[in-house]
Amino acid sequence: MKETSFTENDLIQYISYVLRAVRRNGHHIKTLPQDIVYFQKMKRLFPELRSYNLNEKVFLRALSEKKGFRDFREYYYRLLGSREERAFLKSNFTYLGSHFFRGNDWPFFRDNCLSGFSGRRELKIWCAGCATGQEVYSLIMALLDYVPLEEISVLATDYNDRQLETTEKGDYSLSHLHEIPDRYRHYVSVAETRFIFPSEMRARIQTQNLNLLTDPFPAGFDIILCRNVLKFFSPGARAKVQKKLAGSLKDGGILFLAHDNHFIGCELIRNPASLGLRQLGRRPLYRKER
Repeated sequence: MKETSFTENDLIQYISYVLRAVRRNGHHIKTLPQDIVYFQKMKRLFPELRSYNLNEKVFLRALSEKKGFRDFREYYYRLLGSREERAFLKSNFTYLGSHFFRGNDWPFFRDNCLSGFSGRRELKIWCAGCATGQEVYSLIMALLDYVPLEEISVLATDYNDRQLETTEKGDYSLSHLHEIPDRYRHYVSVAETRFIFPSEMRARIQTQNLNLLTDPFPAGFDIILCRNVLKFFSPGARAKVQKKLAGSLKDGGILFLAHDNHFIGCELIRNPASLGLRQLGRRPLYRKER
């Protein structure tokens, strides 16, 4: 076997490519009959794979090929014998990156949901599956129209420690600056190739490694963001996570879900009332009934 050189940046770009291909056509990269056998074996290595969409086996095969393995079987045995390889796969399984103010629902969320928290004290927020933290800072900036910074407390969780480190640092490539509306750009300090959020804003964020499929959920939140996450889960796992997220809200709290129109159908909650939630229009926004 000859393994190719494979950097973290390569992985990020390739996962994005593969999952876009899967979104367009689940068989864009064909799986072989024996892949099904080894995918079942893979589930014994990663029990949480049982909770993911089966199209992820397409991703696994593509990833094994990208890393220079001759077939899925060979990749499986490498995973079986290498703790480092298993950690590498697990930490990057769903990673697609993030963006500031992504999706078309932010203006409605800001003007019709966040405005309701105007003047509130000790606002408690959870960004579940925060990736590299862009939406964490998006939310803080949007809230500052209504709430003083010292009243904002954010828990940012993900199960990838490298992404949590990026969130903590609040340091991003200048290529992302255009995603931030002009009205908020005064919050960042811009250098030649990077920009960074102020230390007092970063100090309002606590990070924690948390797997939404296996770990207990914290509770008592006024706002929860869980976006670009649920689409990776099987329908059964998705419903369980939605129920637990609803249970983590305070009465009157807001749950903000999908951002991607291609997946909004799978991220919407089928029966919000059963979870004590009321959907706000036809948007992926829900308020917990008092």
